[in-house]
Amino acid sequence: MNKRFIAAAGAAAAALLAAGCSSGSTSPASTSGAGFVNGGTFTIDISSDPGTVSPYLTTEGSARQIYAFGYDTLLGKTSAGQEVPELATKWQTTLNQVTFTLHSGVKCDDGSTLTASDVANDFNSIKNPKTLSPWLSFTIPVSYTVSANDQAGTVTITTAKPDGLLAAGAGELPIVCPAGLAAPNSIAHTFDGTGPFQVTAYSPSASYTMAVRKGYDWGPDGASTSAPGVPAKVNLDFVNDETTEASQLLAGEINAAQVSGSDATRLSGLKTSELTTLAGELYFNEAPGRLFDDQALRTAVTEATDIASVTKVGTGGLGTVATNMEVESPPPCPGNTTSALPAYNVTQAEKVLQSDGWVSGPGGIRVKDGKKLVISLPYQTGSQQTVDAVELIAQEWKTIGVQANLIGYEEGPWTQMLTVTGNFDVFYSSINLDSPFQYSDFFGGPAPQDGGDNFGHIDNPQFDSLSSQALGTSGSAGCSLWNQAQKALMARADVIPISVLPKPFYLHDATMQSVGVLEVPSSIRLLAS
Repeated sequence: MNKRFIAAAGAAAAALLAAGCSSGSTSPASTSGAGFVNGGTFTIDISSDPGTVSPYLTTEGSARQIYAFGYDTLLGKTSAGQEVPELATKWQTTLNQVTFTLHSGVKCDDGSTLTASDVANDFNSIKNPKTLSPWLSFTIPVSYTVSANDQAGTVTITTAKPDGLLAAGAGELPIVCPAGLAAPNSIAHTFDGTGPFQVTAYSPSASYTMAVRKGYDWGPDGASTSAPGVPAKVNLDFVNDETTEASQLLAGEINAAQVSGSDATRLSGLKTSELTTLAGELYFNEAPGRLFDDQALRTAVTEATDIASVTKVGTGGLGTVATNMEVESPPPCPGNTTSALPAYNVTQAEKVLQSDGWVSGPGGIRVKDGKKLVISLPYQTGSQQTVDAVELIAQEWKTIGVQANLIGYEEGPWTQMLTVTGNFDVFYSSINLDSPFQYSDFFGGPAPQDGGDNFGHIDNPQFDSLSSQALGTSGSAGCSLWNQAQKALMARADVIPISVLPKPFYLHDATMQSVGVLEVPSSIRLLAS
């Protein structure tokens, strides 16, 4: 089940190139006096075809990038992190309840009018045990009930426990219209929402084509598709090679792509829509019987990892060392939490291994009870910087007697490995999420094999306790608790955030806003050359 939001360091998933290049700057169009191109085509590259864009079946990153074009949320967000009206024109919230008042006259793709009951049905659907959606833990991670008043146009969500981020979490759910909600597989490659674009064609592993929706005026803070420069058509191509993407941008063959690492240096003259991502992270498998169920072993390899050096090679020299798992700008809860990690000290790492019973063995690889210290370290393919990073990590660990076998995966096998087989010791990738409470699901709770997102089978009572307290606390006090919870993970070396990398959308003859980890489709404007 492909439902996770895992972003690979430097690139995502399968090495798929689009069969052809569509031009966003040469399509028939008119130019307004303000320098906008009206009636044109906007072409954007993203890394991979997620297989489905049915919103409640997946929260995987490339799927979200696609279905953002077709589905609105109750609340939008500014680049400064502030919630603004979208489908909801206003909202009232407490720690246990939020009431959204809907924009009137919102139309679904089939022409029907969205009602408060439709929205309530979405929230009931994602928590239905028969159709349990990964969006449940991404929006409201506590038990809740929902009611609707169609006459007043209001939807009210009431939680059994306090939730300090209730409005923000509920406000992020992509709203699916009734037909798509009733048959989620019917919208695997099309939309049934209220968003600014509609799918007109899909070519597996190659592209989506979309057309603008006329009359759309309920976007974030009143965004409308009648504004000058809004494209009439969007081509979304799957390209998983940043060198190719950079060349296409420079040639004017595409309007937008995310590029990082050394290829980004070629694009310094282009406009950007800024995004920052957690580009590198080590995540241990602590399942019973796995080597890294041993905290001493996790501590030792953490102490043997020169995070600054891995950051340099893993980001092409363009990144910085991570100080927090929240890297969105501005971060919801700023603070230095990685300071709690075991410090880089190779001599100390060797002492920890020796005390843990791992003694020197043949070829310099340590041995305990007759078993060699050999671990699997999978990573996602598609980026040379990722390869450079994992190779350096393996070299560093070898100096203390740990043999790391590197395994590269494309997206399909990668997801299978994480969510089905769970057959890894420690993986190198990154988890980029929208809100602090979402970490409770990825670093605690059930494993994927039991319906959760806790890939590493992490069982950290202090983290669980602190994150539970944080969930019921709002404001700066809540943020303080979330940061303490992060530090509890670091202190036990449950996870090692390594690097942060600017990974903007570079833009050719276009402008676009980005918020968090996603583009804002209603903000796209085509510009005259």
